[in-house]
Amino acid sequence: DEVESLLPDLQRAARELPDLQRSWSREELPDLQRVAGSCMEAAGMYLQGVLELQRLEGISSPGRELLVQDKVKAAFPHRKCASVAPAGYVDPHSLPIPECNTEWLAKHHYQAVRDSDGVEVKVGDAVEMGGDPMDFYMLVTELFEDVKGKRVCNGRYFYSKEETVMANENEEGEKFIEVLQDPRRLFVATEEDNASYTTVQPLDTIVRRVVIKRVKPGAPAPGPKECDFWYDQSHTRQFFTFMDVVEAEDLEEEEEEKEDNRIDMRVLELCSGVGGLGFLCQVYCCGIDEVLMLSKIWFLEIMTKWNKSSGSKSKAQASKEVVSVLEVKLCENAPRGSKGQCKGQLMSRLKREFCWLEYLVMYKDETAKWVKDSDMPLQCEAEMEAFVHSHCAANRIPIPGTVDMIMGGPPCQGLSGLNRNAKRMDILNDPKNRLIRTYYDMVEWFKPKITLTEQVLDMFKKENGRYARFVAASLCAHRYQCRIGIIAAGDHGCPQGRFRTITWGAAPGQRLPAFPEPSHRCRHFHTTVPRVAQDCRVQFLSEASRKAAYPMTLIGDILDDLPPISNFTMTDAADYICEPTRPYQVYMRRAPPPGHASLEERVNAADSLMRLRSNEVLMELAKVYHENGPAALGYKFFCRKGVDFKDDIKAREMAADAARPAEDDGELLDSSSSDEDGTESNDKALVAVMPSTSAKAGKEGKAAPKAAKAGKKGGRKQEVGDEDEDDVLVIDFKREANYVAETWKAFQKKFTPSDQKRQEETRQGSREAFAQDLGEMVYQEVVRATTSRSAGPLRDHRALQCNADDYMRMVGVPSRKNACFRDMLGVVSNPDGTCCAGHCHAYIKKDDTCGCQGGGTTYEPTHSLHKDSRIDLHDRDGWRGADLQRCESKTFWLPTGDFLCPRWCVTFQKGKSGRNGSRQSCFGRVWYDEIQPTVVTRAEPHNLKLVHPTQDRVLSIREMARSQGFPDYWVLIGVDASSSRKETSSIPTRYRQMGNAVAPPVARALGRCLIAALSAPRQETGHKEVHPVVRVVDPEIQQAYEEARHLGLVAYSDDCGLDASTEATRNHKGGKRAPAAENNEGDMAVGGPKKRGVK
Repeated sequence: DEVESLLPDLQRAARELPDLQRSWSREELPDLQRVAGSCMEAAGMYLQGVLELQRLEGISSPGRELLVQDKVKAAFPHRKCASVAPAGYVDPHSLPIPECNTEWLAKHHYQAVRDSDGVEVKVGDAVEMGGDPMDFYMLVTELFEDVKGKRVCNGRYFYSKEETVMANENEEGEKFIEVLQDPRRLFVATEEDNASYTTVQPLDTIVRRVVIKRVKPGAPAPGPKECDFWYDQSHTRQFFTFMDVVEAEDLEEEEEEKEDNRIDMRVLELCSGVGGLGFLCQVYCCGIDEVLMLSKIWFLEIMTKWNKSSGSKSKAQASKEVVSVLEVKLCENAPRGSKGQCKGQLMSRLKREFCWLEYLVMYKDETAKWVKDSDMPLQCEAEMEAFVHSHCAANRIPIPGTVDMIMGGPPCQGLSGLNRNAKRMDILNDPKNRLIRTYYDMVEWFKPKITLTEQVLDMFKKENGRYARFVAASLCAHRYQCRIGIIAAGDHGCPQGRFRTITWGAAPGQRLPAFPEPSHRCRHFHTTVPRVAQDCRVQFLSEASRKAAYPMTLIGDILDDLPPISNFTMTDAADYICEPTRPYQVYMRRAPPPGHASLEERVNAADSLMRLRSNEVLMELAKVYHENGPAALGYKFFCRKGVDFKDDIKAREMAADAARPAEDDGELLDSSSSDEDGTESNDKALVAVMPSTSAKAGKEGKAAPKAAKAGKKGGRKQEVGDEDEDDVLVIDFKREANYVAETWKAFQKKFTPSDQKRQEETRQGSREAFAQDLGEMVYQEVVRATTSRSAGPLRDHRALQCNADDYMRMVGVPSRKNACFRDMLGVVSNPDGTCCAGHCHAYIKKDDTCGCQGGGTTYEPTHSLHKDSRIDLHDRDGWRGADLQRCESKTFWLPTGDFLCPRWCVTFQKGKSGRNGSRQSCFGRVWYDEIQPTVVTRAEPHNLKLVHPTQDRVLSIREMARSQGFPDYWVLIGVDASSSRKETSSIPTRYRQMGNAVAPPVARALGRCLIAALSAPRQETGHKEVHPVVRVVDPEIQQAYEEARHLGLVAYSDDCGLDASTEATRNHKGGKRAPAAENNEGDMAVGGPKKRGVK
């Protein structure tokens, strides 16, 4: 209106000005100048008004300044402005980030521009930008011209699905995503991510203007006619985060806070194992696929047919033969694996065509039986309606809308680096990794508010983190928020490192939980985080937080109050030897929470389930001792991976003789006795009388098990003979296929026939004496287990019973820090890190160099997956002998006939295992000032440091449980490997439970993060990144450490210091000498026990 009112005056003045100029005299000139000035002022006001109208309409001419300087400073406070280019000013595009975004000098700012094609772009528009290697999308936040006349725009990035962490690359460099995503969906970059990119781009790189619409979290996606693209989440590569974008208009009024401040969550836990994540309770147990299929059938078919509304009256008549329907279960006959590690497992998703329901029906004759749904009695509609109604009212079967949270840890065997049979490529099609797809099928079906998934660190290692990318893509496909973090158990007070990957998922509109900040300092445990996961490591928020944290928990914090045990201990109950001596022991020995089962109730329950099978094993061992003598009992423990109580004696012998591949991060170990133990071969020169039921008689008596055959990808199978009435085991040390036999044969060539015969007699006598002493030792443990009536508070303090060979090898490792097989008699460490053991030496490298002083004997093994490339077979046709000239290493034999230092110890990790006390130390001892890198499922000492610091055994189940953070009131029950899941006293099963579990202190911290997310109101986030790590406090840890402080107890790390010498502790515990050895003619050394005892 002001512009239009000035226009008539301006036009009239323009018409009158020429006439006035001709008629007015010089004296009247000042009046003329006044009129001209008025005209110019009016013209200027008119021009400014026109430009303002153009700005409001979103149109401007290129190069036209639209904002005055004070408005620029208010709108873009970060932008530096200047009228001319200062000396030394260069194009900021040549500078690194973030200087390339902040060092621009703006001369003119624009609200809108029009390119050469006439396309108008305003501040706030979304545009497609040309880029290399692909175009990208950006929200324009600033338009300006710099001091050198270069016209540019600044903005906020949008990620396409191919630019997020969901995308992976194949061998051809092509991007792909495992789970189908909406092609029109984008993800806005957070402020932190946006600052890490070059956001200032030339205007001539704008390809086109597009329409990108923000969608409220949980709202339906807009159609193609509404917009070109849409977004509802922000994304950052830190913690693989996808999070809702919440604006002020999305926030609804918060509900009034409950008086009791309770948060009730109905949780469905999958793959719960020993209960590390669901640390509070377990209620319902069933297979994952079965739960999903049962829920679908129940919800879509049964409830639709039988669950009548409460207001409607049923017209069904009561049955004349059925009293009631008591229970329902899912039955299926889906195809399953028939061999290998996948035997008995579903190979794909469970399909409806293979499933049916069965009902437990109570008849009027007081009999109950399971009836197939198609065979249900006629006219029992009333009973079915009552049954379905009661089940629905009690939420007995989970259905959509009744599950608030799904959590669990799908099996890791297909990912773990310790599994040498796992697939290295195409891992998502490995049957062992199949359950992760079923896991997110359940998320899609139940639509919980929160999901929590636990997995090993190796989910980031294979195929550039393909497994982790699949997890993120699965959540995003259902529009769930996602956050993936790597948490160390040691950061929360456990004496182990144990990296675990935790994935939070939150439904649209829910607050995404954060990760807990570490509560303890953790000692470095030399586990490398993959590059793709570097941004996912959960660490202290600040250096001040690290200094204020609790001291690190070490192995020395868990051992002091536990009684000493042996390799052959067979009792589950024991007493503590003293009161707690460390704060961590106070925390471990706390009572169960109020309202939970007491320790006594847990012990009684465990004993009632395991006592029968345990007594059967003890009675069978005692029977062998009394009927056949102590030597026969000792022979029972020869040549086995370990003694397992999960089956009876006969089946247990056959299972124990079946060799399995030892696993670790290096090459495959041949730790079986069949290839290396002379006691597993047929030696006609040595006959030992022992009762046995694992072989079949032949013309020459009892035949030993055949040598192991290499299986696919390093796996092996071993054939075991049948039963024979003659209890004679014939062992052939001259068998050419046996490395120990060949070495013995080569060694004997040095001597005369008479000396060879005497050596054989000496070896036979040593073997029989050792079996006698070992049988007496085992029998004493049997007597102690059968006569002891101790119901002490300490449970599960017993070790895996290693075979006689491994037991003697643990005896042969001295009690000191970093001790391992390299400290056995006869082993020599070379300057290049390799080692030699008399019968096996360092290999000759391709450049003809070798660390062995004798020049080496073998060549480097190949890395093929073929069975003939197994590391223990790579020089089968090579050198044999007990020593090598100029090399100081010697060969020592055990009384069982095998090497003291197995050959696979020398060849493992190219001969460099066990250096400087590394984790991969065969028969390595842990020490008081160390932590375990990871508690594993197999407690065999073949390739990891698992031997007790001073006792000749591996760490016990309870010591492993304490390393995991399980309190002492957590009583374990072995489960049979059969499909019936029968409870037994199986020791390996309990070790597997500990190795597969989530550390409870980590689970408790995650639970508190969940409570914080559920109880806090939603807040506006916009494009800001909500901090993914928060500090939480565990009152039980606080109480335990406060109690320890009053008792004057300090942590081991505070008591001695990490770098302080442990000599005093070692002297206090007492050293232990190596096994006795007898030196005979030549360089032969036979180590073995004396007549009494084994040391």
